[in-house]
Amino acid sequence: MKRVLVFPGDDASPEAMLPSLELIQTLELPVEFEIPELDIKQLSQKILPGELKAKIDECDAVLFGAASGNAMPILLYLRIESENYAKIRRVKYITGRQSA
Repeated sequence: MKRVLVFPGDDASPEAMLPSLELIQTLELPVEFEIPELDIKQLSQKILPGELKAKIDECDAVLFGAASGNAMPILLYLRIESENYAKIRRVKYITGRQSA
């Protein structure tokens, strides 16, 4: 089973992300979704806790909403330290799956 870490994001982003997640879950895919608890105090100080970095690095994918405030350290980690510049994402072809 694949594991996806979900960050609903800041401002109005959770209003779109959470219903989208519910919709994806109705597909009953072999995917486990996890919304991690966030230490808002550390994030507001621009600190990304090591435990959260480890969770990001260990998961198969990240579903991330928009960031403008507290979620910025997460976004910067995903973009810079994980080398996902310019919204370019790595893709892995799965044998037996249809593509568009």
